[in-house]
Amino acid sequence: MKGTVNNFMYSPFTKSTTAEIVLEGNQCAELEKHKGKHIDLCLKRYSKKRSLNANNYAWLLIGQIAMESNLPSVEVYQNYIKQVGIYRDVDIAAEAENALKTVWQAYGLGWLAERVDSGENEEMVTLRLYYGSSMYSQRQMARLIDNIVQDCEALGINTKTPAEIADMISLWKTEPKVTRNEG
Repeated sequence: MKGTVNNFMYSPFTKSTTAEIVLEGNQCAELEKHKGKHIDLCLKRYSKKRSLNANNYAWLLIGQIAMESNLPSVEVYQNYIKQVGIYRDVDIAAEAENALKTVWQAYGLGWLAERVDSGENEEMVTLRLYYGSSMYSQRQMARLIDNIVQDCEALGINTKTPAEIADMISLWKTEPKVTRNEG
């Protein structure tokens, strides 16, 4: 439920807070179910859900690049994930390499894992774990789409205007989730 806290007051005598909350839409049936009952209430600041338009647009362009270059769309997408380079390097026991790769890559198509180095001894390896674009911040998603658009322009594939792209990206969830590892 979405709403606004309009007013509230704490009573030191009853050790309770009375709040006026205005909810959007008709929430009477839901509230009636809980009337007079003890409830757990969680309030958090409302934020727009991430727009899938930027992601959908990226995949539309990736599909066009894939057709032009006779490559599978997934391969094209994964190449962009590596170009943008949002990753983490981890040192693990060599015997755990396949298990970690399997678990990491199960998160989605952009969650890539590759060995980048053997450790100081043969029992250790360094894996580079790339994050899929679903974890990207607004800035990181903009960089991904910029790379895709540059390649489209080089291939003569029509793209949206920079202003239209900026509008789509502005709807992408803004708080950064992953920081870039400069490796």
